[in-house]
Amino acid sequence: MEQKRYLQSPDVRNLLLVSCLYLIFILFSFLYTIYPLDDDWSYIRAAQTFYQTGQMKFTPWTSPSLIFQVWWGALFAHIFGFSINILIVSTLVISFFGSVFFYLLLREAEWEPGKSILIVLLFIFNPFSFPLLYTFFTDHHFLGLMFISIFFYFRGAKRGGVGDLLLGSLFASCAVLVRQQGVLIAAGAGLYLFLSRQPKARAVSDMLISIALPGIAFLGFSYWFQNIHGPTYSSLQQTKWIVEGLINPVHFFSKIFHRPILILEFFGISLIPLSLALLPPLSDLSRRRHLSLILIFCLAAVLFYLTGDHLGIYSSIYSWMNGFHFAFVSEYGHRGSENILLLLYKLIDFLAIFSITYLIFLIIRDRKRFRTIRLSSPLIMLLIIGLLQVSYLMIVRFKFTRYYLVLLPFFVWCACEVLKNRSWQKKYFIPLLTGCAVFSVMGTQDFLSWNETRWKLGSRLLQQGTPSLKISGGFPWDCWHNMDYCLHRPHAILPRAYDIPWWFEELTPAIDPEYLISSSPIPTGFFSLKYFYTDRYVVVDSAEYYSLLYLKKMKVYVLRRVTPAGAGKEGKVYYSFLDNFNGAEVLSDEFPQNSWVGLGFVRLAGRQQRALVQPTDTLTTFRLSIPPQGVRLTFSLSAIPEMWAYLFSGSGAQFLRYAAATPVEAWGKGGDGVLCKILLNTHLIENLFEGIGMVGVEQKMSFLKPRTYFFASRTAYLRYLNPQLNPADGSWQQVTLDMSRFSGMTMDISFAAEPGPAA
Repeated sequence: MEQKRYLQSPDVRNLLLVSCLYLIFILFSFLYTIYPLDDDWSYIRAAQTFYQTGQMKFTPWTSPSLIFQVWWGALFAHIFGFSINILIVSTLVISFFGSVFFYLLLREAEWEPGKSILIVLLFIFNPFSFPLLYTFFTDHHFLGLMFISIFFYFRGAKRGGVGDLLLGSLFASCAVLVRQQGVLIAAGAGLYLFLSRQPKARAVSDMLISIALPGIAFLGFSYWFQNIHGPTYSSLQQTKWIVEGLINPVHFFSKIFHRPILILEFFGISLIPLSLALLPPLSDLSRRRHLSLILIFCLAAVLFYLTGDHLGIYSSIYSWMNGFHFAFVSEYGHRGSENILLLLYKLIDFLAIFSITYLIFLIIRDRKRFRTIRLSSPLIMLLIIGLLQVSYLMIVRFKFTRYYLVLLPFFVWCACEVLKNRSWQKKYFIPLLTGCAVFSVMGTQDFLSWNETRWKLGSRLLQQGTPSLKISGGFPWDCWHNMDYCLHRPHAILPRAYDIPWWFEELTPAIDPEYLISSSPIPTGFFSLKYFYTDRYVVVDSAEYYSLLYLKKMKVYVLRRVTPAGAGKEGKVYYSFLDNFNGAEVLSDEFPQNSWVGLGFVRLAGRQQRALVQPTDTLTTFRLSIPPQGVRLTFSLSAIPEMWAYLFSGSGAQFLRYAAATPVEAWGKGGDGVLCKILLNTHLIENLFEGIGMVGVEQKMSFLKPRTYFFASRTAYLRYLNPQLNPADGSWQQVTLDMSRFSGMTMDISFAAEPGPAA
């Protein structure tokens, strides 16, 4: 077989262009002091720990395998010294290698040099992937290793070289040690080799060569993670969610319904320059043979209308993890010209739908070209690997579009294989690609500047003597500064009411947010999550930065809490939970017969009153309609001493009688308190219609919308009770919550009792 020669004159020129671009990207990164952004604080902390101590220790908020990424980042830190900027350089370097091998793979697949470099540039400046170059997320590390691995697998499958297959398996093993799904790369290659190679003895041999190292890496990591390091909180959550998603028909149907649409729309956005470059010249548009374009345009408009506002499907744009999303809203505070940005999102979304619709039309029209691709072609291997990646993305819980980046190469190689020989209108492609590049750079500059300003304001508060536990600057800031404190003091759980940030509840329960670092003078938040808007905050400090996305100076604010929300006047009882207990639904993991949840009379500090008695791991749910006028939820909580008795038998009242007969010496032998939660759920059928035949605005946009937490309850109150640490928790603690914003709605209110931090 003829060996393909690389590094011909056009290839050298193209690879030099890629090298120069990445050198510019590295220089650009040093214009900013880069800080953790979103989840990558956890990965940065792991690299820092390994660099400083030599120990591979993950934070609880780590679910990817991450091993190779930590090694890679620590290598750069050992050479240049540790800083987050140096870790970003390591991300850029491995992305550079990935881009080079992506180009070589396109050339191996017989793309011409000019189109190959344009495809690579389109991938580099993809608005979804470019901002991630300046984070320590796993995306570019995984993508880089995936490109290198598939290049060698592809060449080995095409030329029959065992050495190439070994190199492919080696880099696939490295990919496994960044994300566990890297094992699917080797699985796809091995399956293809087994089905396509003859004789079967060689097929089995090549398959084993391809999958052995990645399989060993996967099994070795799994054993180490489960038995030596210990599974993290996040990994246990991910496993639980995947299982629930597979066995719950509502969750599974939701994913099957919307994720293919999101993936196609993602392809549409990513390939706008390519798809529009495949349009005929403007001078030919009026010809009769191109009248089908009018139908495609109208179809795209109908799909855009339906998916955008009436089927309630989230646009991919709204789940971006990059500068454009953060330019719209951060954890605390909307910023900028919201309506203008939403209009821009709508325009991009329409172009995305038109883009993918037109590409599918071209593929169907030219489908005969697929017949020239034999089943033994290495392109089939790419298709198998791509399908395995799609299958994985269909079962994971989260739908962040950065997860779909792994699919883009397979779409280009396989679905666009039929398009590579078509003529491109470079006068369309080059300006559109330039627009993508400018847009990506502007958005990246925006979130780097914004994040740098946010962290500097937080550091200013620390320098002024404000304890970190009194500052909330968003998820990465809070976890970076306070998670270690919370891990070593698991009982430092403060009472929470109303809009509780999810990371407070799960990761940093000791934060008391006297100060907020916000993108707005008003502490609003993501979409329907309006954190702390029930408390009053005033602006005490601010700092400016310049945004290329808005072409003006923007501000980040420091807010200080001044007064909590008042309880209001007393009123009459509208609904008694105790009187309606027979209509409640009781769930329990620990007690299948629900025999321990019930009503009883509890005497504390000489005062006896009727109460709902719940041991831990129980949930009691009441469904009720909230009256149209102002209303409050009033209740009292206590952790009775009997909660530490070991033996239980009977109903709630029987439990109290049994506990009363238990010697006092038996109390306190076990247990570490209880987490009391109140959960609210308004995503009910009863709320779908506001009137006859009329769909409410919020429900219209949320009932079929595939949110991450589909039909999930949200914590509205949290309090930790442990009379051993705080004797006051053994008496009644009265709480009042304002429920007026739910006026006129039907809702589920759930009272949950969960074990303390040590379970």
